[in-house]
Amino acid sequence: MIRSASLKDNANLVKYIPEFVENIKFEDIANELGIGGETIESVKIFDLCIKNLFRQADDAGDYLRMIVKNFDGITEQENTKHLKLFYLIIPALTLSFVDHI
Repeated sequence: MIRSASLKDNANLVKYIPEFVENIKFEDIANELGIGGETIESVKIFDLCIKNLFRQADDAGDYLRMIVKNFDGITEQENTKHLKLFYLIIPALTLSFVDHI
C-alpha cells in the first residue's frame, strides 16, 4: 500500500514537469557548457530522478477507485449475490499484496 501511495504521489508530481523535459538530457548540456566536478554529478542524479518520475507515473493508478467503479451495482444481479460478502476477503488480499511486494 505504501508503494502504491508513493507511485500515486510521483504521478502527481509529474504534472508539474513539462513533458519535453523527459527528452532532454541535462548531462549533455552541462558537458557542452564545460560544467564539471560535483555539479556534473548533481546533474546526472537529476537526470536519473526525472527519468524515474516519468517511468513510475505510468505504473501509478488509483486501484481502489478502479475496483469500486468496476464492481458498482454487481451485487444486485441474481447470480452474484454472494459478492455482498466481498469485504471479508479484503484483509487476506491486503496481506497477499504485501507479501507479493
